[in-house]
Amino acid sequence: MLCACLLSVTVFQVSTVSAPAGGPGGDGGPGGGGGGGEPSPPHGGVGLPSGSFKFNRGLTGENGLTCVYYTDFLLTANAGQQFKARFWTSGATINYTIVTQTEFTSLQQTGCSYLSGLGSQIESFNSAISFDWTAPQTGQYHLVFYSQTPYSGPIYGLPQS
Repeated sequence: MLCACLLSVTVFQVSTVSAPAGGPGGDGGPGGGGGGGEPSPPHGGVGLPSGSFKFNRGLTGENGLTCVYYTDFLLTANAGQQFKARFWTSGATINYTIVTQTEFTSLQQTGCSYLSGLGSQIESFNSAISFDWTAPQTGQYHLVFYSQTPYSGPIYGLPQS
């Protein structure tokens, strides 16, 4: 049975505030550097995020409760294009996946049940990770960060060259 999911949007901000001391940005901050991350409704941003960001959306299941909190970044890529970044949090476990535009539309329509079907395509981190992804073909992809439990703290991103 498919769930009728509602999409709720909350306030979102991307900024270049300092990360907690000891963050992987070297100087404790997320640094500058290109890569986008500017808000671009209806997405969390375009390109790899730079600075801090928070979940700005939720998927609501059949029971009317939010089952996934997330934000996404639109990546427009050429086949073979490589995307590298460092992401970190202050200890909360954050899941992420990369989906095509078609898969993202399915995610928004079917919600939590769609995510559970992704299986091995889902990665997680709870401190710092090095993100390195190569686009398999030219197109638009969504880098989706999410949690099944509420998390209001920042997630930090620093694009790498």
